[in-house]
Amino acid sequence: MTLHELMASFPIIDIPRWTCTRSHSGLQIDTISSLQAGSIVGAVQSINANVALAGQGRGGNALGLQPVNQAWFEINVGWWNVGDDATAIGAIELLRAKIEALVRDVAIDLEYIFMNSANAKQPVIASYGRANVQRPRAV
Repeated sequence: MTLHELMASFPIIDIPRWTCTRSHSGLQIDTISSLQAGSIVGAVQSINANVALAGQGRGGNALGLQPVNQAWFEINVGWWNVGDDATAIGAIELLRAKIEALVRDVAIDLEYIFMNSANAKQPVIASYGRANVQRPRAV
């Protein structure tokens, strides 16, 4: 069975409101799960140092990736009602802040924010590093 066939075998659930962030605390998870259709999904993606090294080898590293093995952590939250937006977004932001603080405390944090997984409030472009932000402006 291919990955696409496997994915197609699961029912599609219409939950109209989603947000995500890149970074477990019981309180935030309880808050999200108490919302109508409150759902939370976490995913970890391994990124090999060779990704950054390949970019450097081709003359650039526009995303500012550090040439180290990395684990990108993404949290997606879904809920049904527009009236729950502030509650859901507040819970996910607090959870993200707690996770980021933990990673900083053990000195394994990386500043890069993956654009496809970021929410509207995260400074994606700034996470590419000062030189990479300035380069397009200079063109």
